[in-house]
Amino acid sequence: MALNIQQNKKDYLLEYANKYSILYVEDSKTARKSMRDVLSIFFKDIKIAQDGLHGLKSFQKFSPNIIITDINMPNMNGLELIEEVQKIDSEVSFIILTGFTENKHLLKALELGINKYLIKPINENKLIDVLYQSVYDLEFKYQFERMKEEQELLNLTMDLSPVLTVLEKSGDVKYMNNSFLDFLGYENHEEFTSSHRYLYEILDDLDSNIIFKNYDEYLANILNYEKNENKVSIKKKDKTYHIFKVIYKFYPHTDTLVSFFTDIDNIEEKTKELIKLSEVDTLTNIYNKYAFDKYFEIIYSKFRAKKIDDVSIVLINIDNLDTVNESYGRNTTDKIIHSVASFIKQNLYNGEFLARFNSDEFICILNNKDLKAAHKDAETLRLAFMEQFDSKLTCSFGATQFKISDEKKDILYRLNDAMLKAKKGGKNMVTIAI
Repeated sequence: MALNIQQNKKDYLLEYANKYSILYVEDSKTARKSMRDVLSIFFKDIKIAQDGLHGLKSFQKFSPNIIITDINMPNMNGLELIEEVQKIDSEVSFIILTGFTENKHLLKALELGINKYLIKPINENKLIDVLYQSVYDLEFKYQFERMKEEQELLNLTMDLSPVLTVLEKSGDVKYMNNSFLDFLGYENHEEFTSSHRYLYEILDDLDSNIIFKNYDEYLANILNYEKNENKVSIKKKDKTYHIFKVIYKFYPHTDTLVSFFTDIDNIEEKTKELIKLSEVDTLTNIYNKYAFDKYFEIIYSKFRAKKIDDVSIVLINIDNLDTVNESYGRNTTDKIIHSVASFIKQNLYNGEFLARFNSDEFICILNNKDLKAAHKDAETLRLAFMEQFDSKLTCSFGATQFKISDEKKDILYRLNDAMLKAKKGGKNMVTIAI
């Protein structure tokens, strides 16, 4: 099974990698030649540089999509190169290559947002893994942007071509075009007015969330709205609801209000799908790191503004997953990751945020909980793991608490330190960093 998965990744690279350009930065001539031979199997556009400074010049000239860079190089090291490139283009995918395993290098890479790295000597399967993930991420972004453009074009088309039209005079519905009547399910205007005198009776304003008691209140809400454009929900004859964008035009001398409705119900559904696609991890069906970064920013800002008293954060790492992967293959590790995510989610209280942070790590933000409470919850979860999986599967936990003096990176540094202590201490334990 593991061989099949690896072959699938190679096939994926053969199909999609040639769309993207790659830059390889390495000070070893022998390594450069060897890597070029491998990369040429999948990529057509390959650039090579001998150190960070030459790599930066090559990036400025060719703008590659992916950069593989060694860390320890003359003139400019790999991490310095990444910092300079990110100032120019934050969308570049990076893979760091190093013979070092010191925490300071990996922590710096984490600070820069890099989570794909290779340790020398390079294992072919691990190289395929990180190349696959880089191309997959780029292809996902491409498809996501294309969907957004299609949605914008659809919006524009609907904006310019309103279909449903209603005319109200002094509050009474005087005219509905046939398209609107057909949509609502009424045979004609008379059938509608026999059931409803006012349009607002079947309309919920989703922007103001006001339930209108009379026409004057309804009209005042429209006139107070800066663009005279609202998102509304309309109730059909069969009692179902549909979402529209409505543009209003009011003529005060004749007390006449004309409304143009554009159907955006499908767009609302597509928008929800896009948001889920971008923020949910497909394997575990919980939030991904992108969603965590957004939520972390929001919670951090609220904490700094003293809108939240206590915030703690817990990192959960599945012990010995690499060994399982080597022995049983990726399919088994994926099942374990999915099972662990489901178990954590089931044991969280409402309102606690959970995301997949890395391949074998999960991160949880606990609102209104100090470090003591976070430690207690983590210890309870650790013991529950052992009982649930009969001690055959364990997890290590690191925890820390937000401090008012913290920068965001300080919190993540402490959290990583706590996890390192748990791993070095023998795993299957909870450690905290103050």
